[in-house]
Amino acid sequence: MPTQFDIRNPNYLKAWSAFRDERSAKDLIHILDNELNSSSIYKERMSMLTSLKKNFPNKKGKEFFSFLESERKRLGLKWSIKTEDFVFPKEGVILDIMCGTGIVGNLTYHYLKSLGKNPKLIYGDFASKMLNNIESEVIGSQKLYLDVRNMKSIASSSVNLIVCRYGFNNLSQNDWKKAFREVFRVLVPRGLFIIQDHFVPGKFFSSFVNTFEYFIALLDERDDKPFIFSTEELNAYLDNNRLVLSRYHTGHSLYPSQKERLKLKSDFQNTDFSQSWKKYVEFSKGLIPLIYHLLITKDVPIYNITYGIRKSFRK
Repeated sequence: MPTQFDIRNPNYLKAWSAFRDERSAKDLIHILDNELNSSSIYKERMSMLTSLKKNFPNKKGKEFFSFLESERKRLGLKWSIKTEDFVFPKEGVILDIMCGTGIVGNLTYHYLKSLGKNPKLIYGDFASKMLNNIESEVIGSQKLYLDVRNMKSIASSSVNLIVCRYGFNNLSQNDWKKAFREVFRVLVPRGLFIIQDHFVPGKFFSSFVNTFEYFIALLDERDDKPFIFSTEELNAYLDNNRLVLSRYHTGHSLYPSQKERLKLKSDFQNTDFSQSWKKYVEFSKGLIPLIYHLLITKDVPIYNITYGIRKSFRK
């Protein structure tokens, strides 16, 4: 049976409307800009907090801010972490992993170019048909057949910025951790990893989405089980990872058409769409309500979350 990596099709990525979500591009650049200017943004937030406190100088105001502080400690939350700005050298290296058609690599390349940088861009994917279908390929860029779980062709501490969009949702839970280890290995100290994917809030909803994605894998007749972290689980993983200097994320919800998704998959895989859709309807109206007590009356919401993760200076 094939895996997700065997069936990845560049024409599918180009055709599905969810991959052309304009907000996604804005979120990616927002994260990059935030990291390039993290110290000034931190100062602005602290100034805002100070200003708010001054506007509520009475006893009730002080009680309210004491309440916020106790809630922050109770929930284990942190104030915005003061970090140094992310420094991208004049001729730094961008690596687009699981690059697909190269959209994210191109986006970050041209943004840094607009800031006066002269980056080197590497497209990496372990599907050769993806590497052969890079859209608007940057002149002078490099293409590498690359397995994110073992990027042996990339030297340690040699990449300044790694980007990935909608790639890690193809991985199993165990493969996620292998891929993260490789990301931190090839990043320079204080380097930046921008990952955009379908993270979801809460273990309950994460379980629901993972069950749903596993069912889609069965419809594809794939021999793999993809995994998507909840934001809480990923935050805990990152907070307990000694190689993470800081993290910041933003996001928004999407309602990609599952009918469109299945139709495109059927077209590109030469399978019977009517049968896939029938099984999907049976699944969503049968097993999902039974297990999760949810009745799906419209498309399943997906949370499009973008993380900026800075590598520590530790070895």
